Amino acid sequence: MANSSSTTMYYSSQPQSGGLITAAELLAWVSGNDPINVCSVPLASRGGMPSTPRVMMTGPGYTPGFDADSLGGTNQDIFNFDRWQYIDIMVSNPAVFTIPPVVWMNACHRNGVLILGAISTYQTPNFNDFNTLMADSTTAKTAANQLAAIAQYYGFDGYMVDIESWVGDAGGGTINVDNFQLFLSTLRAGLQANSQNSFLMYYETIDGKSKQNNVDCYFNELCAENQMFFQNGSTIVSDGMFCNYDWSSSMITSSAKLATKLTRPPLDVYMGVQVPPNGFNTWQAMQPCVQGGVSIALWGAGWPFSNRSDEVSFQSLMDGLWGVGLNPASGIAAVIPARPVPVALPFCTTFNQGQGRQFDWPLHGTQAYGGSDWNNLSLQDVVMTYRDSVWSAAGNANAFTLDVSYDFALDGGSSLLLAAGSDAAAGAFSVVDLYLTAWPLANGLEVAYALQDAQGSSADIAIGLVLDDSNQTLLLLTPSPSTAFSSLAISGYDVVIVKPSSTSSIQPVAPSGQPAPWTLRSYTDLPTTYSSNNVVEVLAVGVVLGDSALTEGSPQLYVGQLVITESGGLTSAPSSVTNLTVESEWLTLPQGCAAANIELSWTAPSTGTVRAYDVSYTYTVGEAAAQVWLGRTTGTMYWIGQLAFPVLGGQTWPTELQFVVQVIGGNGVEQSVGDAASVSFNWSPPDSSAG
Repeated sequence: MANSSSTTMYYSSQPQSGGLITAAELLAWVSGNDPINVCSVPLASRGGMPSTPRVMMTGPGYTPGFDADSLGGTNQDIFNFDRWQYIDIMVSNPAVFTIPPVVWMNACHRNGVLILGAISTYQTPNFNDFNTLMADSTTAKTAANQLAAIAQYYGFDGYMVDIESWVGDAGGGTINVDNFQLFLSTLRAGLQANSQNSFLMYYETIDGKSKQNNVDCYFNELCAENQMFFQNGSTIVSDGMFCNYDWSSSMITSSAKLATKLTRPPLDVYMGVQVPPNGFNTWQAMQPCVQGGVSIALWGAGWPFSNRSDEVSFQSLMDGLWGVGLNPASGIAAVIPARPVPVALPFCTTFNQGQGRQFDWPLHGTQAYGGSDWNNLSLQDVVMTYRDSVWSAAGNANAFTLDVSYDFALDGGSSLLLAAGSDAAAGAFSVVDLYLTAWPLANGLEVAYALQDAQGSSADIAIGLVLDDSNQTLLLLTPSPSTAFSSLAISGYDVVIVKPSSTSSIQPVAPSGQPAPWTLRSYTDLPTTYSSNNVVEVLAVGVVLGDSALTEGSPQLYVGQLVITESGGLTSAPSSVTNLTVESEWLTLPQGCAAANIELSWTAPSTGTVRAYDVSYTYTVGEAAAQVWLGRTTGTMYWIGQLAFPVLGGQTWPTELQFVVQVIGGNGVEQSVGDAASVSFNWSPPDSSAG
């Protein structure tokens, strides 16, 4: 985890993400004062930037109840972005000096996407204030060093710099271009010193040559007038040039030629493409950039969210904008190839989308995560590469559908639902492409997946691993016995049936009743003859069991978890956190109730990978013992607002709480309560609170 040290910084109210507005705030900023908003998920590797046109997307803001809430919010109506496989960089720009919301930083990094803050001035007052920093070389360098330090502290990857004096008027303000160039080069050097993955994007608005010092000069291409902010001699000033939106094909050509002349790849030039007004035709506006070998800066990609009427319409708009499936005829996916999921193992997903109608925790059943509906993109799993994509090259594309369901989950807010399609006749099967990957088999692999049958199910599912050997080997991880799968003719593949090494049950606990257990199939004996190969795709194969047809749309089973680790890693338990501390602030409330704000902080385990932390407290009243789940986080701090107990006469309440932090390893294995770190808290409210 990136944030590995504990701190005693105390938040007196619910922690919020936010940026800086003025030059004075920037110069006064000091490190260490906002640990809960530090990115806690390291940048996962996809194997480097693609050699095809790259996509930078603008998106997240400081939305109350969503972006701004450091630990997530209490609604489902959010911009739940799930097309990470088609972008390489995301930029957040709701403030003059933007610090990206921590939930977006974590989601970006988990999917291998760079997350940038922004330095942006759209209006004269903000521009004039920023321009005071460019008055001389000393303040320009000081400002750049402060911004580099902010990125290092919070854990984001760089900035987009967009300096405009007012929108729509050319030739508005003026700026000292030499000091501004120094600002950019100093900022880039500071970012590079912090991380080799850093990135500085410059939006071309300033004329450094023909009308020197003028702002709001939009040339729509990389050219002699703005070259000094891209490269100065042999010195790289910015990693990317964001060209304004009114470009032409000839400008793409000239920009690419100039970049090449400067010994820079044309992919370092990002031509601006606006989603509104292009809408579903945005992909066509991107085509000339792809054909010309330059990259794309996608502006306004929150359009599906701002134009939604409900959750269903939002997903429909997302599908129309981005496209669906392996080879869509339209949508951004028609011109931008999917990037593979991060290459590092272990890989664990419960298909959690970072939102839900409830939060299911297998140890303690359905929980209220700050309310019934919840959101927290810090917890979003790596998304499926080919959403809702049924591969028709093998099997029957209409036998089954496999899609995210918010109705049921093993852990988190969602799962995958295998439902019968229109052609779900006896023996029919569908092959669904889930993930594009690049996992090596050199150290061996172990796999497990959990499923639960729907009532009356007549179907089963197997997970397939496609290898990059000449035979297109498909390791099909089937149930046992596997008769229904071993007889399938999956064209184009050399199918190798792998039976489970063990099958067990996961029995969730519920507040009432006894929910059905999940079946966990584990595979620790994968063939070792493929150690020189890589897994390049993950498939799911659903098949109709028995002799009858299934009713179209009928639920068949839920897939609640998929774990892939190197050999020996499937069941290894995580280590505990250390230095767990608790701070509190008692609140003055009406008579009969006592409450406190609680803040917990800890140090991450020194070994192993961490998926997340579950925070709870245990207590005993009389002979009754209980554990109360509070929430989940990826960071090393958790804030609890208004933890309360009644203190009316004659009622009892716990005299001591034990706050517990259970580590969930990268393989999905969670510590038991008894093995987890805990810290005691004496529940002794002041007399004024008790009345």
